[in-house]
Amino acid sequence: IALVSPENDLELSYARLCRESVALAGLLRRRIAVRRPRVVLLLPASPEFVVALFAVSASGGVAIPLDTYTKPEELRAILRFLEPALVITNASLHRKIKGDLGNAACCLLELHKTDLRADFSPDSPAVEPETAALADPGEDAVFILPSGTTGHPKAVRLSHRAIRRNIDMHLESLDLEGEIISLQVLPVNYSYGLNACLLSTLRLHGTSVLAPHVIEPKLVHTLAERYGANLLMGSSVIFQYLLDNGGGDFRSLRSLRYLTVGGDRCQPSVAKLIRRSLPWTRCYITYGLSEAGPRVSTLPPELFDPVT
Repeated sequence: IALVSPENDLELSYARLCRESVALAGLLRRRIAVRRPRVVLLLPASPEFVVALFAVSASGGVAIPLDTYTKPEELRAILRFLEPALVITNASLHRKIKGDLGNAACCLLELHKTDLRADFSPDSPAVEPETAALADPGEDAVFILPSGTTGHPKAVRLSHRAIRRNIDMHLESLDLEGEIISLQVLPVNYSYGLNACLLSTLRLHGTSVLAPHVIEPKLVHTLAERYGANLLMGSSVIFQYLLDNGGGDFRSLRSLRYLTVGGDRCQPSVAKLIRRSLPWTRCYITYGLSEAGPRVSTLPPELFDPVT
């Protein structure tokens, strides 16, 4: 099993993930005439998102995952800036941008237990597909839009090589062993949630349990216990919230073996809280991702012994 979606009780094997991604890639090549098209993914962490991500890559496009909680007016500004050839979304999120797609076509994606439905907007006629060619490792694979502080949208360009190197070096740093079942609580529109968590889990042939975007401590406990999750990646803020509001009983998290804290600075108080609440885990701080790979350190032993 590659992906588990508790929200709609859906499990996706690696075989089906491959089939659906290849099938969608074929549809994309028939709908997009330009080479190396920019394709916006306005989807939550879901099986549809993963299928779309791999389909865009297989079709020769550049995937641009966006935060599904972005305000409509900001979304419109981002779409004008990016000028995508296609927006892949779902029916619910489509209502936020309907009529504001400019020249972009739209694909409403919905994955069911037996099939994948991809409904393209009427103004995206079929074209004669080009023969698929392997992407150059140095070509853009993903654009990541950081939150920023200036109010102007920016895009960080990640090549296929950079993503692969980030994933491999991240996994080497963590030294994960055995079957990995990761609880995905991070959003997938940032590098930490996408590369370090989701794609790293799939690189290990592990299982990613896709938690709803709204994180509730009780739900995290329930999902970790139900699926036996042994890997949890989050930010300092997420861990503080989960542990402060977890009721003090963390027996449902006994399956967790690895934690990584990244995305922002980990305050000593949060690290001590992790050590006190989850002493059986190995905890790491990830504090940078670049083309040269991630920078990962274990928590200082003088503060967190016996946590690694």
